[in-house]
Amino acid sequence: MKAGQAAFGRSTTYVEWHGTVTTLADEKVSFGIVERFGPDGEWELTFDTLPLVADQSAIRTLYQRLAQP
Repeated sequence: MKAGQAAFGRSTTYVEWHGTVTTLADEKVSFGIVERFGPDGEWELTFDTLPLVADQSAIRTLYQRLAQP
């Protein structure tokens, strides 16, 4: 895992992490995790697992659908 961007607000901090896994077909796939630290000690972890379950073509199609009105 490698640290990416960090965003700091008055009460909340977000830290982005990047990782890479190797598939059974010996392909490298990148994914992201975002940590959120809240004002009262809250901690949340959000995984961007889409790259782990879909190929780039499927991801492009999904993003195109999201962009449609």
